[in-house]
Amino acid sequence: MKTITFTNYAIEMLSEREFSKETIEDVISAPDWEQRTGSEIYYAFKRIGNRVLRVVAKQISPEETKVISFYFDRRLG
Repeated sequence: MKTITFTNYAIEMLSEREFSKETIEDVISAPDWEQRTGSEIYYAFKRIGNRVLRVVAKQISPEETKVISFYFDRRLG
């Protein structure tokens, strides 16, 4: 099973943006789609209602992903 960790910023944003860790972990574990640019930073997307949640993550190793940030992407609504 993949380990998902959070940066301090992402942890702060959980309460500020009213998200649970489980919601963000679900996007990483089972995204609707991903966007990878060739670096270890990538984006995972999941549609929630009529909005799209974008999670910015870093692939630390095949077994570990670190969540950097997340937000509803207004361009993909």
